[in-house]
Amino acid sequence: MIEPDDPAGCDGLERIRIGEDVCERLDVTPAKFRVNVTRRPKYVYKGRDGVIQAPAPARIIASGVPTEALLAQIAVAKYTDGLPLYRMNRPPPEGRRQY
Repeated sequence: MIEPDDPAGCDGLERIRIGEDVCERLDVTPAKFRVNVTRRPKYVYKGRDGVIQAPAPARIIASGVPTEALLAQIAVAKYTDGLPLYRMNRPPPEGRRQY
C-alpha cells in the first residue's frame, strides 16, 4: 500500500479515506506466474476540497500489465533461445524447458 504525503496546509486535519485504486501487474518467476497488487488509498480532508492519493509506480510500458522480469524472460526466450512468440503460449513437450 502506498500512502500519499500530506499536502501543505493540511497538518492536524482529519483525513478521511474515500476509496482506493488497485492496479495489478503480471510478474514471473521461472515457470511460475504471480500477480503483484499495489493499493493506493484515496483520502479527503474535512473542511478542504479535493482528493489526495500517492502517485502510481512507474511502469516500463505505460498502462501495461507485465513487469520488467516478464519482459526480460520473453526477450530471452525469443532472441537467445530462438523460441517463436506463437510457441510461447503452448505447454512444452515433456522434458523440455518451460517458460
